[in-house]
Amino acid sequence: LWFVLPDEWTTLAFFAAVKLLDYSTSTMTQVGKHEGGSASSNACSCLVALPESPHLVASASWNRQFSLWDTRARKAVAVLELPGKAFSMDITKG
Repeated sequence: LWFVLPDEWTTLAFFAAVKLLDYSTSTMTQVGKHEGGSASSNACSCLVALPESPHLVASASWNRQFSLWDTRARKAVAVLELPGKAFSMDITKG
């Protein structure tokens, strides 16, 4: 999965890590990763950018974690326990 943020792309390909790809320099930087389960359950299954906050990215994994990442600080600003595995995710304006 890929999506575009200002000046960089965020990638996710069933890794535990959320990474940024700066396409102008071809460098990849890890923002953070899901932890706490097995290697397969830590794999991110969902990734979405927050359109109103371009430096925030939300991810979820099969280890039942939802994480909100600050791409500038390169760390999670919130981690929530989900009731089950995350198979899909979307952001809507409320």
